[in-house]
Amino acid sequence: MIFIIIIIIIIIIIIIIIIIIIIIIIIIIIIIIIIIIIIIIIIIIIIILIIIIIIIIIIIIIIIIIIIIIIIIIIIIIIIIIIIIIIIIIMLLQPEV
Repeated sequence: MIFIIIIIIIIIIIIIIIIIIIIIIIIIIIIIIIIIIIIIIIIIIIIILIIIIIIIIIIIIIIIIIIIIIIIIIIIIIIIIIIIIIIIIIMLLQPEV
């Protein structure tokens, strides 16, 4: 009788230990999955941020180039106007032959 009780107790203890081990393994797996998901999300966010930054930089560069081109065009126009004015003044100042 005592022997049977001891065996039952041992079996119960073994079952409890197995259940605890299974629970621990499940918890560890869940934690690992959560960590992996978090890492993936962080990586995706970083990639998106990098893409956004690159796009912003490209836009800024394009704007700067456009501004420079406009300034150059304006300067050229001003120079042409000044040259025309100078030519007109010179023509007007020359005595008629």
